[in-house]
Amino acid sequence: MSAAAHLHRGWLRLLRSERGTSVIELSALSPMLLSMVLGLIDASLGFTAKLKLQQAATRSIEMATAGGIASPAFDSLADEAATASGVSRDNITVTKWLECNGVRQDSFDAICTSGQQYARYVSVTINSSYTPMLSSAMRAFGLPGTLSLVGKASVRMQ
Repeated sequence: MSAAAHLHRGWLRLLRSERGTSVIELSALSPMLLSMVLGLIDASLGFTAKLKLQQAATRSIEMATAGGIASPAFDSLADEAATASGVSRDNITVTKWLECNGVRQDSFDAICTSGQQYARYVSVTINSSYTPMLSSAMRAFGLPGTLSLVGKASVRMQ
């Protein structure tokens, strides 16, 4: 048998062989599987960061309700939220308002007219951002590379 025939027979045997097919299929699918796993991890980290902001806002509101409107803690809600969340004080918004018969008033310290039902509220909003591990891939698809996160909590004080 000639060397060419022997080589031809070897190629035919190799083409018919199913050995190693699983390895080839796995190598073709592994980039997609890896990107799915990294995407899930990234989403989990982003969700954890969002929960941290929400918990910090809730903690700040709890501090407000613990001492009431006249307590020093009520006046330092933004500082408490910044400490609890680990973000800058500039990213914290504390909103206080009064409602007389369900109508929002301009001043928190105003007094409703006699006979009106009143309620005082306070809200803490914490803004932050999250940069995913896969932000460059997100930008390649036209998505923003940084995501905005917000934690917010409100409570009726009186």
